[in-house]
Amino acid sequence: MFRFLKNFHTKDDGAVTVDWVVLTALIIGLGAALFFAIQNATNSFSGNVNTALTTATISTGDNDTAGGVVSAGTAGGSGSSSGGSGGGSSSGGSSGGSGG
Repeated sequence: MFRFLKNFHTKDDGAVTVDWVVLTALIIGLGAALFFAIQNATNSFSGNVNTALTTATISTGDNDTAGGVVSAGTAGGSGSSSGGSGGGSSSGGSSGGSGG
């Protein structure tokens, strides 16, 4: 029995396997933690992109202004554009005072 314990204490063949199992489990655990951290940030970012795209106005442009995506809250130029919320008015009519 004493000889068995002495051999068990001096031989370390299985220790390398245990080290690799522990290191592999650690790498898998860190990868899973990193995945969930990135997943939460990505979901938040994709929500912001979704909001930006759904609130954007697409302008076809006119002779003075190039077309493209106009962000929410941006007039897209000083002239009027087709389908836009309107910046200035180019049609006639009174707009305040009359000169005289």
